[in-house]
Amino acid sequence: MVESSQTQYKGAGYNDLDLNMFSKPIYSRSNTSNTSLGGSSASVSANTSVTNLSSSASLPPPPPIGVPRSRKASGETKRVSAEPEEHAIETNVSEADLVAQMEKVLKKDNGLPEREFDHYCVKLRKLLPGLDQECRDIASHALVLADEGKGSTAKELLVQFMLRQSGSSSWAMPLRKVVENTK
Repeated sequence: MVESSQTQYKGAGYNDLDLNMFSKPIYSRSNTSNTSLGGSSASVSANTSVTNLSSSASLPPPPPIGVPRSRKASGETKRVSAEPEEHAIETNVSEADLVAQMEKVLKKDNGLPEREFDHYCVKLRKLLPGLDQECRDIASHALVLADEGKGSTAKELLVQFMLRQSGSSSWAMPLRKVVENTK
């Protein structure tokens, strides 16, 4: 077995820190000075090390990583809609009904450039008929909302669905672009 030459060497390496580096005084100009730590002033002596300074400060601990801060602390509150949705999501939509709804929305005026709109039409005509039942129901609801002029609501519905369902962006992304630009 071959041993590394680094494990045989017992001295300090070229990139090793001096062990006494952080125990030296951090202020050498005067014996005491006032410094502001988190809004409160603290007296720091010339012999105070970094470890002593950090333990004497009265700063709150940082929040744990991965835990979202509460919205109430930042002054934001979540808006809760008092009105229920006007339309419940229709279930068991057939392929024929979905295609009919799609064609009805595609015939409406759209704010997309003609070439982009044609591209999305081709994708939707190819992908929507082959969807499973849950995806058909969501697509149908988005098309109904777009037909009623609620393109932004349809967009939000599709975005939330894409976040929950992996693999839905192939059909939901083109549908989102069409419904949000339907006039």
